[in-house]
Amino acid sequence: MRMTWNQLLSMRMQKKRPASWVIVSLIGDLPSETDPVITLKSRPEKIDWRPLTGLDVVVFHKQNTRHDAFCEVLNCIIRVHPQTLAAWMPDSAIGYDLVDCGGRVFARWEAKRECEWENLECT
Repeated sequence: MRMTWNQLLSMRMQKKRPASWVIVSLIGDLPSETDPVITLKSRPEKIDWRPLTGLDVVVFHKQNTRHDAFCEVLNCIIRVHPQTLAAWMPDSAIGYDLVDCGGRVFARWEAKRECEWENLECT
């Protein structure tokens, strides 16, 4: 379900929250997705990310998404303290959890089935 930033902001100002994940899409519209989808269409630093505070957020991206662009989005989202943060690459069906550890972003890959966290070098 497509959702605009203004719709999410309005929902949050009414003390409401989506029932599930909020998807931030770096890959365009996702018309078949049932969770709220916000398609990123402007520079991340120009966006007021505060409506994501305390929410479960997943960033959809492609394997070939530029690392610096992806990290810029992650850093903006982490600054507003989502409840959980994850990423999903639909083109390869790989998902992973993300965590901020003192300004460094770490990932735990589902595909590896490991409990080790990998530094994404998003500084």
